[in-house]
Amino acid sequence: MSQRSPSGRGAFKEADVRAYADLYVGAGDRAHPLASPVFADLTGLPPLLVQVGANEVLLDDAVRLAGRAGADGVEVTLEVGPGLPHVFQHHYGRLDEADAALDRAARFLTAHLSAGRPGADHLEPVH
Repeated sequence: MSQRSPSGRGAFKEADVRAYADLYVGAGDRAHPLASPVFADLTGLPPLLVQVGANEVLLDDAVRLAGRAGADGVEVTLEVGPGLPHVFQHHYGRLDEADAALDRAARFLTAHLSAGRPGADHLEPVH
């Protein structure tokens, strides 16, 4: 990581994630597709970009989501940033890897939102 990097290690523990899941789902089924896209049929989704840090407690879920999307015929790009914490992109302006990830996300969106639109390669910014 760059010298500007916050440590970010251990921001969330497994117990924290379980507590948040309890708040989110309550007594509901955590395997319900509306509770977790890992269990959903993702067929028909547009191209998907998944960015995750290697020190992310949800890393396995991000990898599973990307795998599920690919299995359902969705074009998917998975980026795993070495040594990066949960929501590392939030540290834009302070973390080189965050800046680069957001730049890649912007290029991904620009490429996919403009695909197939006449004159889309000449988009003007909205003010």
